[in-house]
Amino acid sequence: MHLPLDKVAESLHNISENLNKIHSIIKENRSSDSIKIIAVSKGQSLEKIQQALDQDITNFGENYLQEAREKIIKFQEEKNIQWHFIGKIQSNKLKEIAQYFDWIQSVSKLEHIDKLDYYANKNSRRLNILLQLSQSKDRLGFSPEQIFNILKSNTYQHINIRGMMFLPSAELNHDQLDNEFQNASSVFYQVKSMHHFFDTLSMGMSADFDLAIRHGSNMLRLGTIIFGDRNYDK
Repeated sequence: MHLPLDKVAESLHNISENLNKIHSIIKENRSSDSIKIIAVSKGQSLEKIQQALDQDITNFGENYLQEAREKIIKFQEEKNIQWHFIGKIQSNKLKEIAQYFDWIQSVSKLEHIDKLDYYANKNSRRLNILLQLSQSKDRLGFSPEQIFNILKSNTYQHINIRGMMFLPSAELNHDQLDNEFQNASSVFYQVKSMHHFFDTLSMGMSADFDLAIRHGSNMLRLGTIIFGDRNYDK
């Protein structure tokens, strides 16, 4: 997945410009030092990832293991880079996810927590994980009560449960989105008040990150607003 040479300079300019705009929006809403940007690099070229690295972006999010593997291996000499798995987790991929990624944001089942702890031990690693919050029974993730219970009985030795990830429902109007973000924020800060290590709220994407910041998000998952359109051509 490579860019034509005549597109490299253009994309570099765009990524730099886009990041400057993002940082300005963040500063309008909160101190930028308290917010971590995850550059969602699915469908993006190796050149664009390098350009983001050159702009001091060191956290990258991927949805698909097979696509991510090539990128992670390519940039394995970059000591500061952190890879975040943000896609739907398939149980048969957990072993490799635990091998390649530093953060797993989309943990939505108890059995996945157990297996990640097991594989982290096998790989002599410590993994950071986020619990995916669900605000309705028909959506993937944990209820607030389940999150409280998981942390109450937390005996995991090889994973750090760092916080919570939230995906809002699709096709919400502004007031509905505002309400879902407020509810997620309320759950997060209640848990955080009881567990000091629960310090990360991953909430907000390219279309709504300014609203997410106002509701206390400190980790943003930003893709096309940084990189532009995705290109899945190899």
